[in-house]
Amino acid sequence: MLSKGFRDEEQERLSELFNSGLELEFVPGLWKNQQRKQLDEYLKKAVKITLDQLEKLSTENLLQDLKAHHLSFSNYEQFGDLLLKVIPFEAKEHQQNLAQKAMAVYEFAQQESKTYSFGLIQKIETAKAKL
Repeated sequence: MLSKGFRDEEQERLSELFNSGLELEFVPGLWKNQQRKQLDEYLKKAVKITLDQLEKLSTENLLQDLKAHHLSFSNYEQFGDLLLKVIPFEAKEHQQNLAQKAMAVYEFAQQESKTYSFGLIQKIETAKAKL
């Protein structure tokens, strides 16, 4: 079991990594050769997974992996935000898969928070629209 102080430090570290990924301004010409690799580094540091691995994982396995990292409610939301942000830059055959995973992550965050969030509901609807 993680001590509270360590959990707080870990949550802050994860939040910083996800924020760093969200702050990247993706450009189609740079995405494939440079920015995707940079995002993969952030993801590996945060949840030990790359976009290629993420695309191959089932939604259930992804949620189990994320749960094993003891993400906070806001970390789940940040991860979902990151997935939604990269969808337009990924190959067409992967976009629907990422949208489905973003939706599942948001729904899981909604369940874990045990509160109703209009923001999360809106993000779930945005992900659904990309399916």
